[in-house]
Amino acid sequence: MAETLVKKDDDHDEEVEYSPFYGVEKGSVLQEARVFNDPQLDPKRCSQVTTKLLYLLNQGDVFTQRESTEVFFAVTKLFQSRDVALRRMVYLITKELSPSSDEVIIVTSSLMKDMNSKTDMYRANAIRVLCCITDGTLLTQIERYLKQAIVDKNPVVASAALISGIHLLQTNPEIVKRWSNEVQEAVQSRAALVQFHALALLHQIRQNDRLAVSKQATSLTRGTVRSPLAQCLLIRHISQVIRESAALPKFLKARAIRTLNKMPSNAESPYGLQFKRDFLVHAFTLTPKKNELCFRRMYSVNKSKMSQ
Repeated sequence: MAETLVKKDDDHDEEVEYSPFYGVEKGSVLQEARVFNDPQLDPKRCSQVTTKLLYLLNQGDVFTQRESTEVFFAVTKLFQSRDVALRRMVYLITKELSPSSDEVIIVTSSLMKDMNSKTDMYRANAIRVLCCITDGTLLTQIERYLKQAIVDKNPVVASAALISGIHLLQTNPEIVKRWSNEVQEAVQSRAALVQFHALALLHQIRQNDRLAVSKQATSLTRGTVRSPLAQCLLIRHISQVIRESAALPKFLKARAIRTLNKMPSNAESPYGLQFKRDFLVHAFTLTPKKNELCFRRMYSVNKSKMSQ
């Protein structure tokens, strides 16, 4: 009896684990996708077929334009179902299919309806999908809803809107830059992820304005950042500000030393020694926090040298 158990254990160790998607073919899955058109939808069956479609897309299977259009139109009918799990799969497959501008119009109304739903999961996912498939024209129509979502009380909805803003900044920067006030308010959120995403988006919006980035980093170092992720991001921003602001003083100091080495021999006179001492004092009291003062001091030193 004991030998039998051992043999069974040995057999179990030698068993090969197969993928649940083993043998999945595009043709058969497209045939199965016809269940999306049934009058009485079976949420479980539809979820299984949607999972197979996502598997094929992520494995690199190429759908023809006709196949993609047929699947997309069939998927849009799944918005009728109230099953939460199936709805999440619908959001994923809609993003992966990347519908054309003509096809987006068909699903836009359903997604905008979900954006105003009382179910937070619907709202967050609808925002993500819309921002992935929308263009600049449609974005101006939903901009008001996105700005409201950024300051939403639910952290999942707010994070979804902020992440969408980070992606949209690459394609529609002028529109996203108008959200600065809402993003600034989201930075003060108590939710860790919301604060992290808001700080990331705000920095990307202002990254070309050094003064704004510097002021932002200074104001946030007073203890208003509670999220550990946001604190790490803030450290990066501060180090960037320090490196950029320290570049000019270092250049001026190096220039001061090089100028001293080129001073003529008569600089060893009492007047020359005094000038040399003053020059060093001015050069090495330049600090990254006072760039304007740095320039003024160097200007005065150079002027006095020229008038010597």
